[in-house]
Amino acid sequence: MAFDKNYAVADSSEFKSTRFTSPQSLDLVHQLRRNSDCILVGKGTVIRDNCTLTVRRVALFANTLPPARVVIDSNLEILARISGGNCSSGNEEQENEEHLENETREASSSFALLQDGLDVIVYHTCPLDDMHQQAMDMNGNLTLVQLPIVNSDIINSNSNSNSNSNSDSDSKKGMSPMQIIRDLKSRNMHHVMVEGGPATAIPFLKEQIVDRAIIIRAPVTFIEPVASNMNDDMLIEAGLVFLEEKDVGGDRVEYWVREGMQWPTASVTDWPL
Repeated sequence: MAFDKNYAVADSSEFKSTRFTSPQSLDLVHQLRRNSDCILVGKGTVIRDNCTLTVRRVALFANTLPPARVVIDSNLEILARISGGNCSSGNEEQENEEHLENETREASSSFALLQDGLDVIVYHTCPLDDMHQQAMDMNGNLTLVQLPIVNSDIINSNSNSNSNSNSDSDSKKGMSPMQIIRDLKSRNMHHVMVEGGPATAIPFLKEQIVDRAIIIRAPVTFIEPVASNMNDDMLIEAGLVFLEEKDVGGDRVEYWVREGMQWPTASVTDWPL
């Protein structure tokens, strides 16, 4: 994950998200993506950045598939956002079958990761309606997985998507990160890259299920910083220990690993490749 000097995640003085890390750090992100079975984000990241989460700056390894994209979206807002509703409001009747199909097509094509034919898994907590079913029928790479609601330091993507720090998560009620990890393992996805936002990453840290963390600190200070609510103490409380830091194109890149575990290679700079 990338931050400014003070662990801020974005600058609210900017109209939209802009890249603030070095090209070399961006290469590192794509190297980590190609070493992962899937890339996980909250729905706020999808809505705000319209990201694809694909491997682009480096080539995929031979005989490997692109990593799946995983989105945590409790109310399936990325499907219903265009049509003006979501599943928390219930299964509203449509005027007719044609209108339903048009809404579904518009919502499903509104974000880039729903248009490229690569696998997308969306975790949610609400029952499916006809629009959601048609979205899956029209988009064969889309899988919707309903998980039970629990109370703990969990993930619930219902809050305002305009805030970078709070758009992906609510720490009162939602899905357990461990539930998500177990389901992904059942799909033969063992290396999960939690790419953002911070409000999505924090519950994984609090449940102490993060094995490694790569923290990119850019040499900038945001004018109107959006707090990430993350810090070194949170990483330590998650059971991670600091290994070392490297200069990557002017950015300070920190490498953390779960206590008792080793980095995949003898030198941190040799992984990810």
